Amino acid sequence: DLTRDQCTHAIERIAQRLRRPELEIACTVLQMSPDAGEAVIGGPAYWLIGGGRPELIKALGGRGAATDAPSWLRALQLVRGPLYAALPLTGTLMLLAFIFGAGPSGGLQWAALVLTLLVGFECLITVVNRVLSEAIRVHRLPRLALAQGLEEVHRTMVVVPCMLTSLKAVHELAQGIERHYLANPEKHTRFALLSDWRDAREQHAAEDDELLAAAKQAIKSLNQRYPQEAPDSNRFALLHRERIWCESEGIWMGWERKRGKLEQLLKVLAEENPENPSPFLDLGPHSQTGSGVRYLITLDSDTEMPPRTLREMVSIAAHPLNRPRLDPTTHRVVAGYGILQPRIAAPLPRRREVTAFGWLFSAPWGFDLYNAGSSEIYQDLFAQGSFSG
Repeated sequence: DLTRDQCTHAIERIAQRLRRPELEIACTVLQMSPDAGEAVIGGPAYWLIGGGRPELIKALGGRGAATDAPSWLRALQLVRGPLYAALPLTGTLMLLAFIFGAGPSGGLQWAALVLTLLVGFECLITVVNRVLSEAIRVHRLPRLALAQGLEEVHRTMVVVPCMLTSLKAVHELAQGIERHYLANPEKHTRFALLSDWRDAREQHAAEDDELLAAAKQAIKSLNQRYPQEAPDSNRFALLHRERIWCESEGIWMGWERKRGKLEQLLKVLAEENPENPSPFLDLGPHSQTGSGVRYLITLDSDTEMPPRTLREMVSIAAHPLNRPRLDPTTHRVVAGYGILQPRIAAPLPRRREVTAFGWLFSAPWGFDLYNAGSSEIYQDLFAQGSFSG
């Protein structure tokens, strides 16, 4: 519904700006599509809210890539990058000029200079971001409906990078991925613990075998409780790595820790070559990564995934306008998105979990980036998101 509304409003804005009937614009979009029923580049959305919009405007007799925008806004869009950088910098220089011109002198002047550089620039960036978030239309990514759930072409794996530190921790991790499945019982989706042992002075510790056996048994129990429709695959998996020696740390640990195991898993899923040695231990059918996985969702062990969130994320990633397209020479993503990060919000704490620090940090008046973010200004302004966490 959101993407259909975006396309409908795009037709309305173009019609108003070009003074053309909305029906004419809709017919032009269908004529420009290779097939009215096929989404080759993204279907009608490509021409209305995607990269084909400038060509549609020209076909309708308009000028420019954003004819439905006022001329002053089109001019600002051409210099939005330098302008965004110049505003806080100019404001900071003005504060410095005030300090040196009308402020204190001597040592106090230099102390004020240091404080201004550290605090003033950050404050000005916050003000600029607030003004821009109020003035710029929020950019919401298009998505598919997926009314019947995920299809086979949307095979997804949900992984929780973690460490096996105690039997209690293993039990809580198993409960966590069970909650993820119960909240999002989608077809063609697997849930896995992406685990390491804790760092150690030796390659093997005394409790390693016990913890690994407990984790394997927990995954086996989940697969028996929630079997897959396909008899040759399991819904839950345990992907565990051995320790290796890290020269820089002087300790035995999982290679590059969390980043390393995600990188290794992505390589395994991308290559799908059974002849290549796997970085994960062979624990039988409960340690298989599966084949044809297209989307990987990573969750921290303390992160919950509300109902229908999984389908929503896959629907965004699967939309043709959001699919990553690589440059054949540099192999960099030049259109679409290779990584998506949804907004994260802290849940209401239980009564016994309320602390003074949590009250100060996560409350509406606090400074938690997760709760404070209502709009991603870099996404709205540059169509590129930024990582949090």
